[in-house]
Amino acid sequence: MNLAKHPASTVQILGAEKALFRALKTKHDTPKYGLIYHASLIGQAPQKLKGKISRVLAAKAALSIRVDALGDKDTIEIGTEARLKVEARLRSLEGKSRQSLSGSGKGKAPQQKYSGPNGGAVASYNSGADFVAAKTVEGGATPKKQKKEKSSTAPSTPAAAAPAPVAEGTPFSFSSYLPFFFPPFCVL
Repeated sequence: MNLAKHPASTVQILGAEKALFRALKTKHDTPKYGLIYHASLIGQAPQKLKGKISRVLAAKAALSIRVDALGDKDTIEIGTEARLKVEARLRSLEGKSRQSLSGSGKGKAPQQKYSGPNGGAVASYNSGADFVAAKTVEGGATPKKQKKEKSSTAPSTPAAAAPAPVAEGTPFSFSSYLPFFFPPFCVL
C-alpha cells in the first residue's frame, strides 16, 4: 500500500537512492533510473532511448501498483496491456530515430516558390478601395470639435474647507476629516 502512494518518478529511481542523494548534494545530474534499468524492455532499447522508455515503464508500473493495491480484481490484464503499450512506444521511438538518422536532409526535394492564385502575377495595391472614416468639410480639412461651455446652472462643488478645531471634551469625529483623506468622488 505504501508503494501505491508514490509517483511514477519515484518508482523509476527506486534502488538509486544513494546516487540520487549524492547527485543532489554535489549538484550534479540526478540518475535516470534505478532497478528498472535491469528490465528487459529497457535493455532492448538503444542507449539514447533508455531514459524515455524507463519513464514510460515506470508510469505503467505505478498504475499497475495502484490497481494491485486498491483494485478488487486479481487479474493480470492491466500488466499485459501495459507491456504491449510500452513495447509499441519503444517501436515508435525507434522508428522515429531511424528516420531522423537516415534522412540527414541531403536527399530532400527542393521547395518550390509559391506562385499564388494568379499564377505568379503580383497584384498592386488599390488605394481607391481604402475606407476613410473621418468626415471632411468642403475645404478638405477635418472639422474640429467644439468645446462645450460650462453652464452656470450646474451646482458647483465648494472646495473642502478645513474642519473646525475640536474643543476639549468633545468626541473626535473622523467624518469631518474625510475630505482630506479621500477625494470627493470616492464613495465609502
